[in-house]
Amino acid sequence: MDSEASNSENFESNRGVQRNRDNNVDKSCMVCSAPTSGFHFGSFACAACSAFFRRTIVEKRKYVCRKDNNCPIDQQHRCYCRACRLKKCLDKGLDPNAVQPHRDAIGAKQLTMSQKSEPNRNNSEEKKNEKERDTVITVTQNDERLVPVIVVKPRTDKQIIEDQLNSILARQERSEELKKSESNKAAIEQLIAFSKTAVIECNNKQSTLDRNISPIESQNSVLSSDNAQNIPETSNSIEASTSSESSPMIINDKKTYDRTQNVIEMMVDAYQAMCERRRLIYCPRSLKDLLSGTQPVPRSCKWGERFSAEQMRIEVAFMVEFINSIHPFAKFSLNDRIELFRNIALACVMLEKHYLTMKLGGISQNRLYHQDHSYSDLNDEDALVPKHDVSCDMDTLRKLFLEPTRSSLKLIASSMEQNQMTDVEFCALAAVMLFDPTIRSLDASSKKLVMAARDKVYADWFSYYANRGIPVDVASEKVGNTMLLLPAIQSTVERSHENFTIIRVFDLLNYDKILDEVV
Repeated sequence: MDSEASNSENFESNRGVQRNRDNNVDKSCMVCSAPTSGFHFGSFACAACSAFFRRTIVEKRKYVCRKDNNCPIDQQHRCYCRACRLKKCLDKGLDPNAVQPHRDAIGAKQLTMSQKSEPNRNNSEEKKNEKERDTVITVTQNDERLVPVIVVKPRTDKQIIEDQLNSILARQERSEELKKSESNKAAIEQLIAFSKTAVIECNNKQSTLDRNISPIESQNSVLSSDNAQNIPETSNSIEASTSSESSPMIINDKKTYDRTQNVIEMMVDAYQAMCERRRLIYCPRSLKDLLSGTQPVPRSCKWGERFSAEQMRIEVAFMVEFINSIHPFAKFSLNDRIELFRNIALACVMLEKHYLTMKLGGISQNRLYHQDHSYSDLNDEDALVPKHDVSCDMDTLRKLFLEPTRSSLKLIASSMEQNQMTDVEFCALAAVMLFDPTIRSLDASSKKLVMAARDKVYADWFSYYANRGIPVDVASEKVGNTMLLLPAIQSTVERSHENFTIIRVFDLLNYDKILDEVV
């Protein structure tokens, strides 16, 4: 009986409090005397004071009064002293225990974490939907009872391929914005690091790379002792290539390196020599054309034509020769050279394709030119996607292979044309991409040497412009505009990696297996 009486008294007390709240809706704020809308945190308070009190309690803020802790708090002066305002809130009965934490919807949000977790959620939803599509529930009668029986309906190979391609497309679309933001961040970091590089004359000052020089002591090197003194070393840790790691194709023992020679100048000469070798291979096969400098005739190519074994071997050999000309690439160990080459191979191919497209007028023609002067007509959709015997949706294939190519043509090649890109900017950007110290497979000492090599590229890049009378502000603009191409190139490379994975997994075409090592 006593318990029932106590519960009855508490119920009546709560009803009295509720009636008291309802009857005093128009009561003034107990803190600042402003009009209030109701009962907050155990007392009547206006929206401003209740919000102030909630933020203070949730964020555990501490205030100190500059006077004597007796500042006037009213509607006109409530923001003058937060310490006195909080003290008055507590004196007027606002209860900190009534504040519910983590209700602030305006606070900082971990967007990155949510974006990272979103693909996992989407993958689980895709798996759930996939199970629902493949499962049929039927009801059978057994001993006068209804028994549900789960029957798995098998899917055809075509349905499996379509579902997997649609899943890849969905992930690409969801990660598009994230890739752009990460690429822009990488470009900003590149420009910040570049802005700290001193503008120097390579002939007058010793570069960062040369300060790490030490004489070659290995006698097993394929380099002759007469030429060893002319080769700029990168570190004691990089020894001259031995017979077990290198061959004369990698480092020519008759070639001497001058420390004062500009890296960009050497690269431009090597690139022009490579273009001449290509011309001799791909131009019309007559002695007159070979000797007169006739350029290859542009021709349209179909899907998979550029992935032939002969074509791939030639282009990979040309790329190896060109990258070996970038000092000090040939001085690194074999494993480091392999990692550096794999990291730049696809990026360099994409960079050169768009550069050739810009030079050969492919932007206005809506064509993407390749290294052998063949081109992909972006208006001919059937020539850019696999043949119709592939058991998957053609619209999906167009989204995977055609639309990214059109987008990169507008973004990269058009920017090159606007910046009036030359062989100098092309070679410099290739060198910057080659010496990437963020490659995870490199050890700490190799990363330090790669960073020193990149610093020398920056210095020689500016020195190249200075030696030709180009003002520093114009040179800085050229370098900055060239570096801004990195995010777009990186995005194109990532998309190409994904597309090549699709080609390899679903066997969409026959290609030379050296691509498995390069890509």
